[in-house]
Amino acid sequence: MVATPVSADPKAGMLQPFSPRALTLKDYEGAIRLLDTQKPGMIRNAAVVPNWVDGEDRFWYRKDTVEGAVFRLVDARSAKSEPAFDHARVAEGLAHASGKQVSAESLPFTSFDYDADGKTIEFRAFGSSWRCSLSDASCVPTPSLFPADHAVAPDDSKSVFRRDRNLWMKSRDGTERALTTDGVEFNEYAYVSGNSQFYVMLENAPGTMPPVLSWSPDSSKFLTYRTDETLVGDMSMWQGAPKGSRRPKITMYKQSFPGEAHQPITNYVIFDAARGKHVDVKNVPEGMLLDPLLGVGLSFAEWTPDSSAVYVLARDVHHKRIAILRVDAKTGEARPLLEETSKTFVSTSGGYGGGVSITKQIFDEGRQLLWFSERDGWGHLYRYDLTSGKLLNRVTSGPWVVTEIVDVDEAHGVVYFLGAGREEGRNPYLNSLYRVNLDGTDLKLLTPENADHSVLVVRVGERPTMGQRMRSTLSPSKAYFVDRYSRVDMAPKSVLRSAETGDVLMTIEDADYSVLTEAGGWTRPVPFVVKARDGKTDIFGTMYLPSNFDKTKKYPIVDQVYPGAHFIVPDVQAFSFGYFQRQALANLGFIVVNLDGFGTPGRGKAFHDMAYGNLQDGPGFPDHIAGIRELAQRVPQMDLDRVGVLGQSSGGYAAALAMLKFPEFYKVGVASAGIFDMCAGIPMMMDKWQGPPEPGSDNCEPIVLSNMASNLTGKLMIAYGDMDENVPSAVIVQFIDALTRANKDYDLLLLPNHAHAVSGNRYFARRMMDYFVRNLMGSKPPANAPLTTAAPR
Repeated sequence: MVATPVSADPKAGMLQPFSPRALTLKDYEGAIRLLDTQKPGMIRNAAVVPNWVDGEDRFWYRKDTVEGAVFRLVDARSAKSEPAFDHARVAEGLAHASGKQVSAESLPFTSFDYDADGKTIEFRAFGSSWRCSLSDASCVPTPSLFPADHAVAPDDSKSVFRRDRNLWMKSRDGTERALTTDGVEFNEYAYVSGNSQFYVMLENAPGTMPPVLSWSPDSSKFLTYRTDETLVGDMSMWQGAPKGSRRPKITMYKQSFPGEAHQPITNYVIFDAARGKHVDVKNVPEGMLLDPLLGVGLSFAEWTPDSSAVYVLARDVHHKRIAILRVDAKTGEARPLLEETSKTFVSTSGGYGGGVSITKQIFDEGRQLLWFSERDGWGHLYRYDLTSGKLLNRVTSGPWVVTEIVDVDEAHGVVYFLGAGREEGRNPYLNSLYRVNLDGTDLKLLTPENADHSVLVVRVGERPTMGQRMRSTLSPSKAYFVDRYSRVDMAPKSVLRSAETGDVLMTIEDADYSVLTEAGGWTRPVPFVVKARDGKTDIFGTMYLPSNFDKTKKYPIVDQVYPGAHFIVPDVQAFSFGYFQRQALANLGFIVVNLDGFGTPGRGKAFHDMAYGNLQDGPGFPDHIAGIRELAQRVPQMDLDRVGVLGQSSGGYAAALAMLKFPEFYKVGVASAGIFDMCAGIPMMMDKWQGPPEPGSDNCEPIVLSNMASNLTGKLMIAYGDMDENVPSAVIVQFIDALTRANKDYDLLLLPNHAHAVSGNRYFARRMMDYFVRNLMGSKPPANAPLTTAAPR
């Protein structure tokens, strides 16, 4: 595929032996400056989020500027753009009404709505709701009917909220009434389970989230659930340095481990809003569960248009069976319509880290369903008659995957979807948008550029909800869509396209990354392809080189890793998560790589199944080692005697695993927020990917790193936050205990009051760079390196 632009000098003698680089404070400041580039507004217009005006082929978006941001209005029919309103007049009116300073170049809101005639706009600013006339610039506060932590009905007539672990309803007139009275601690309604990585975060966050529920279209009913965790084992978070207190703060919660007798028990219920009564969902197939994905939200619930029934997904604990059920809203009776099974695990999406929800799959007033299945080894769409459960036809086919359903145009009998791996000669992880008739005919590629195309967004300023769904960028008429595309070596571009032909009608924005070129120290990453452990299968990766790369010198290597059958690691888009950390580290004198091995999604069922029962393989370390060795043949500046490994979360587990299992290859590791005992982490990691144990065996044993502590020979730094909402601190301390009992040297970094995302902490970033500089490069970090710089605008 992509050849690296780096090679050995034809004269072999020109390649010098490795020697440590003498690093200066200026070198570190340059690296930190790259990390500062991640701050909002530094790279401008990397992503245009269209907000379509109700029923019209017009949308507004927020355009980043040097001074702040402005709002633009695009008419898709004429392909023209203009200011969404007079910013100076709105600023003047808002300043007069609020008594606060307001700048037209940086208005104090990120989202707004036009009224029906387009003559006023509504938004939130300074903690209040406002309505401003666009004709005379007068602004008035508009009291909010319902607080932000309420789940508001579609017709805005009422809301549901949580109080004292029970559900309450509030009407427009302010009347409140209790819907339940039996909710108690660890057995409550519409809240996340302790098994969710969100529970502890929400318990310690200011304010509250809305209850987790799904309203019917006519606002007469809602679906939610109650989770009983009273018999589940206790877990705790110990915060050693809470603000304003000398005493530690302890948060108690419930969390089950795979295989334990007592697991959370989740029951779905449907409430009648008028009567305040509810019915339990009944007759769920034996051995199957109705619980929100990871306890986060009702992502997999979809009501029929007439509100008479709701469709939900059910699964068994090990994700080997999944079914769609139709639940009668009056009786709660559940009727199975379709079931999918697998000897390993069933996926509901071909995507990377997400899942296709039932939204946009059910159409024709609830009579038809688009169903994702890997039954032939590749993830594709099938169309079913929901009244009979019969297959109507296959919609897509071939040795490639559907990654997301984007939208269904019922009027024209078309489905829009993202797919990957279909176009020859491309990275198989790059998404493209396609359209195809619902009968499977006339498949069209709408985004021909060799890049990753994004057409799903979260609306700017949208009220946050648990299990929030992505929105399609298609216009209300389904005639146009906004496409943002990029590649790891190609800057983002946002364009307006025809949904019929894919033709580009106008360029909306090109990302402005001048901050990178002005600051210096940036070079485009290099995509590469190497062979996996079998010597046959292509695996894909990205290489980050020092900005002052010298072809005559040798460089230590850092392998940035993240395992998990739910995710891919190689960058496919420009400026993605971790992009600048990798480049910052490279600029200190390393070659940083990230690549995928067997077991990740997006490459077909057989490739994905390599992860099953094999979490002890990490991210596919045999593939990483084979791939890095092959890459070093093309890039001999890579020093195979100096290889380090870096990872966060599951990547922290993998980084430590690499040091324990492959010490002859990996010499230095940094593991942050590591799930060092996968059997004590998120249950799905074990239940779905590792699977049930064979009779008489313990499938936890090979993925509990404490069992391998005696293998450590290299240098390992462990970092974690005492407020980690994802990995219980006991998991990390037990690994530390095992290393201590094995008499092994290790380095430990505890970040007080820090949650799971340790890799984003600047102090950690500086310590991580110091660790590789000192132990892998063999150099000395400069003293007093800053945690941030005055990055240029």
